[in-house]
Amino acid sequence: MTLSLYYGTDSFRVKEAVEKKAASFLAKYKDGLVERLDFEKENCLEEVENILKRRSFFNEPELIIVYAHISAKDLPKKNKKLFELLTKKAEETKEFESIKGSALEKWALEKITQAGFSIKSLALKKLILRVVSQGQLSQEIDKLIAYQSYHGKKEIDDQALVIHLPGWTWNVDNFALIDAIGSRDIKKSVALLNQTLADGMEPHAVLGQIIYQFRNLLKVKSYTAAVYIHGSRVTVENIAKLTGLHPFVAQKTSRQARQFELEELKKAYRYLSELDITSKTGQVDLTAGLFQLLLQI
Repeated sequence: MTLSLYYGTDSFRVKEAVEKKAASFLAKYKDGLVERLDFEKENCLEEVENILKRRSFFNEPELIIVYAHISAKDLPKKNKKLFELLTKKAEETKEFESIKGSALEKWALEKITQAGFSIKSLALKKLILRVVSQGQLSQEIDKLIAYQSYHGKKEIDDQALVIHLPGWTWNVDNFALIDAIGSRDIKKSVALLNQTLADGMEPHAVLGQIIYQFRNLLKVKSYTAAVYIHGSRVTVENIAKLTGLHPFVAQKTSRQARQFELEELKKAYRYLSELDITSKTGQVDLTAGLFQLLLQI
């Protein structure tokens, strides 16, 4: 049995450390048991004492993590007996304080690169300047990764920052536009397309994103139309692997694909391909063609 104590005023880092520790333990011990106990709970001392006394019948590896979102000086004030017990028994004790500056940049860069994405140094600094906490930064990074993956990009660039962070001059929400199209919400799609174009987004850039979305819908629909793939039941996980889409994108696109028949998606994709060619050769007005598509979906 392993007993650990994680605490500190930075609740985000404490929570992150607890989850990482648990994940690492379970990766090493497939049949292991993990218990997370809140130091500030009234009966935490009793729970820890009972766990230390018991012996597992099957003798599985066991990890007990006691966590607290308070400072080192406040731990004994909160529960002196529990603090003293953990000081004696815990094999690992760690305090987590807020990180800033270069340490925060390093953490953010690691989170981005571990997800398989990249970001330029200047863009990273801009991102950090726009958030007020590490927890908010983590949420913004997750949204940016999902957004860029949705559009087939592996770099978090200035354009993505402009779209997602409040206070930037360009306020085009073309992610919402693509989402509305995929959900077959015609009224919302038309309003968002009108706003997107009015805010300065190039029609060909919008067309490219819509084509990418329908290509994904076609990929996913071709798999979800089947009950089994290579002998296994269709799941979001194997769709993500087969299509190369981020799990977030695969899940969202799978839901949207249910709104369409396969032939409808093929028809829309053919229309988009023709619109791409005819608009570039000057045969049709691209803006009018985009609105026409929305009225047909």
